Amino acid sequence: MLVVEGDAEAILLPSLARRLGKDLTKHGVSIINVGGVGLRRYSKILQRSDVSKGEISVPTACITDMDVMPDCAPEIRGLKGVKGTVWPDIAKRRWRAVKDFGATPADVEKGLKEHREKRAESDGQCVRTFVADHWTLEYDLAFKGLSKEVHHAAFLAIYEEKIDDGTETKASLLKKAQTAFDKIQATHASEEGRCSATYKLFNRASKAIAAQHLIDFIDQRFENRSLDATSLRGLLPTYVVHAIEYATGGAALTTSNPSHPVVLPTTPAESADPLEEVAE
Repeated sequence: MLVVEGDAEAILLPSLARRLGKDLTKHGVSIINVGGVGLRRYSKILQRSDVSKGEISVPTACITDMDVMPDCAPEIRGLKGVKGTVWPDIAKRRWRAVKDFGATPADVEKGLKEHREKRAESDGQCVRTFVADHWTLEYDLAFKGLSKEVHHAAFLAIYEEKIDDGTETKASLLKKAQTAFDKIQATHASEEGRCSATYKLFNRASKAIAAQHLIDFIDQRFENRSLDATSLRGLLPTYVVHAIEYATGGAALTTSNPSHPVVLPTTPAESADPLEEVAE
């Protein structure tokens, strides 16, 4: 079983699992979309209070966001009260960034580790929580290796009505998306900055609609053979791969710690531009 926080995960994970050779239907895995955060309460449902009567032997992977943005993101996203590196008092805001977890790199590392572990503190029996490597699913997908695809999917989602009413074609929008993507790449020096600018599109874009477009892009790359299961695995966030493997009965982590010594391929296959092919 896969327990997720929202529609985007519920849409994306079956397709990603199938492309990784872990078809959820064939493995008898259901997706439960709880429509919000706070998965700990749900993890308890699948754990017996009295294990002497036996455990529920269904591998259950709970997938949750880390919800910690890079320090550059508040300004890029134009969050209320943010002026450069001057932010509102932490008690007056709902969001958190990396520097909130400590004054030194060592303190930050310790604080983030504790934050991650807290999200998995209700794990037990056959229930495991897999926490985003960095921030959210969309950000992590962009950061790990699908930045262009995530950007273009979000761009199309923003202008979905224009496609539907015939005032724009997917091809014309993808050309505009590429121009916008190139500007992001040129404007921001760090990958954190570029991915934060891409994630800003989700202020307007539906994550569910963007997920559908992202599936189309990935499917197209499989069809034109610029992507296969091995290379896709290397482009996906660690915790997504491990959650799918655990739920489908494969070897997976008991935590989502990305330092686990599993070697993932990191070099994507060379290709022409599959995003233009999707528009045809």
